[in-house]
Amino acid sequence: MNKILCVKPDCLHQNPNDCKFCQKCGNKLILRERFIPREILGEGGFGRTFLATDTGKPSQPTCVIKQFLPQAQGTDTIEKASRLFNQEAKQLEQLGQHPQIPELLDYFIHTEDNRQYLVQEYVEGDTLEIELQKNGVFSPARVTELLIELLNILQFVHKKQVIHRDIKPENIIRRAMDNKIFLVDFGAAKVVDPTAGGKEGTIIGSMEYCAPEQLRGKATFVSDVYSLGLTCLYLFTGSSPNKFYDTATERFLWRDKLGNRSVDEKLGKILDKMTAPIAERYQSANDVIGDLRSRPAINITNNVTLTPPIKNSPKSYKPFFTGYKSGGLRLLNSRIMVVIVVVSLSVVFLNMVEKFGASKSDLPLLRESPESSVIPESNVPRNYLRLQELLAAGNWKEADKETEQLILTVVNRQREGFINPKVIEQIPCSDLNTLNQLWLQYSDGKFGFSPQKEIYLGLGGTEDYNQDTFSSFGEKLGWKRGETWLKYDELPSVQGNLSNAAMGEMPALIFYEWWWKTIGIESQVNPWGLGLFFNRSRICQL
Repeated sequence: MNKILCVKPDCLHQNPNDCKFCQKCGNKLILRERFIPREILGEGGFGRTFLATDTGKPSQPTCVIKQFLPQAQGTDTIEKASRLFNQEAKQLEQLGQHPQIPELLDYFIHTEDNRQYLVQEYVEGDTLEIELQKNGVFSPARVTELLIELLNILQFVHKKQVIHRDIKPENIIRRAMDNKIFLVDFGAAKVVDPTAGGKEGTIIGSMEYCAPEQLRGKATFVSDVYSLGLTCLYLFTGSSPNKFYDTATERFLWRDKLGNRSVDEKLGKILDKMTAPIAERYQSANDVIGDLRSRPAINITNNVTLTPPIKNSPKSYKPFFTGYKSGGLRLLNSRIMVVIVVVSLSVVFLNMVEKFGASKSDLPLLRESPESSVIPESNVPRNYLRLQELLAAGNWKEADKETEQLILTVVNRQREGFINPKVIEQIPCSDLNTLNQLWLQYSDGKFGFSPQKEIYLGLGGTEDYNQDTFSSFGEKLGWKRGETWLKYDELPSVQGNLSNAAMGEMPALIFYEWWWKTIGIESQVNPWGLGLFFNRSRICQL
């Protein structure tokens, strides 16, 4: 690394190693007279991450710099996020005292650009996800060893009144130099407020590993125990937990995935209890440790050659952001496993929603409504993580596009590119509820299918088409001005003008594509099926 990178957002020029000021823009290159930025590691809706050299230590170790560069709209939003950035940095700094949680090295405001920066310890190694791809599924002995090590880390985290909320294979790294396990990426972490009572929080985390109560915005310490249990089941079987979850019993039938391998009964019961419904689950990490230490020696039978599970590609550790599996975050060096923990900038925006008036809803998530016996379940992967990132960043247009794609996927209409009335009743309530809840949470209750449904029903809308009702509905949502229906790109939120957006303006693209692709942009908007969609919303209890 013989170049110095300018961190000015609109410059990013590579300079010779002996420069103190950027040759292109004149910006001061060395941060705090100590940290020398070398290259970009990742970027997304909340900022950029840089690999850097720490010249303040004799060994000049590699470190990681995180630049606060939000794309959210509105001065108030950014100011609140900035205050929380500082607040969370101070609170979460304590976590770096643990030897298996990367250390927060510095926090400062750079005088050149008045931006906030965090500097953290750099750890090089493979995530457990990549380790699984390289070496195959884990043995019972390896799972037990891993459990004890991680549960001890969780004990420390929970004593600091912090819930990680995003434990998964990608957020656990085995350091290359000594094979020590590190728990990383506290970007979704929540500091427990004892005065908050039963107040709901933000829905956050990787849904594949989330506890049911966490998906309802009510994460607790035992939610981390659940996620760790699912992580172990994944490493043990090589299959996604979603593939062996039984909705009837609310249990994970993971033993069916072991083939001709077996595990001793005690370890199996421990994993079952870690992933049980909350009332039957272990109530602390310490309780799990107690059972693990009291179990007999591991009995492994029918030893076989373990082969890695078949996947398209290994998942790299994603620095800086929380669990987004597609889009948004771009890794520029997939070989570098960077630990950026404790104060990931995403926690600022996500906790901001909680602390400054997030919409609270009791809607069930990933659960069917009482009429679920006649509702087809989705058989496609439900990856809402990119949508979550876009909404948290206030990128309404891209979030709207992602919402449309998610709906098209669950009704198998990706090729056509739009829905029609025939497939509306095929939209699973679980997907519709989750989409709606995410929009409500990140728009402070302004956007979502439920506000649209209430407006439509409030105007007397039914399943049958009525021109006056439809016209009034368009005016209420800001889709229609006078006698003119706006084109999609003319909508205020699409143009980035949230303050002028009407209640319920978003999501909009799923309707625009539906209408315009079936009748043509220059023709009168085709409302056929709108009542059916909101009747589906009513059935799903939005």
